[in-house]
Amino acid sequence: MEEVIKRAEVFVEGLCKEDSSGHDYEHILRVRNLSGYIQKYEGGNLFVVDLSALLHDVDDWKLSPGYKALDFLESQALEPGVLTEVYYILNTISFKGLDKEKELQTIESKIVQDADRLDATGAIGIARAFAYGGSTNRRMYETLRHFDEKLLHLKDLMNTKTAKRLAQERHDFMLRFLKQFDEERNC
Repeated sequence: MEEVIKRAEVFVEGLCKEDSSGHDYEHILRVRNLSGYIQKYEGGNLFVVDLSALLHDVDDWKLSPGYKALDFLESQALEPGVLTEVYYILNTISFKGLDKEKELQTIESKIVQDADRLDATGAIGIARAFAYGGSTNRRMYETLRHFDEKLLHLKDLMNTKTAKRLAQERHDFMLRFLKQFDEERNC
């Protein structure tokens, strides 16, 4: 299992080393670390959580849709149950809008989704929102709409107690940022 994780690290780092949209390797590592932290309190299979966190953005519909993650997983001679669980997570955790939310079926999927969403909140989330906006040629004020469309809703979409606790502080920071932004804009 340790060798699979090491190969996944190399594979993912190679894919996202040039990313400037906020979905870079540092994002992957933060999601992985947050996932591991949550897993300590919430339980679940750490190998599945770790591998899923590493691969969670490989085929993201916004970045590079395809089957690279599945191809990687199938090349690793994983137990069928692990392959199925990781592939389930990769296909269900993405945020596709508030009206399309579905209840996740496993603690591992809830953990990885929470970790990914936590990394979209707080100071890091603010920086990532503007990085993504810039990478897609959005103007600054267009990027601010993303807070109302998604980021300010994430706190209420957390699955685990641990993530809900972490999300509140990050949410409050985003509200303070937006208040300060409005004050400076309206001077």
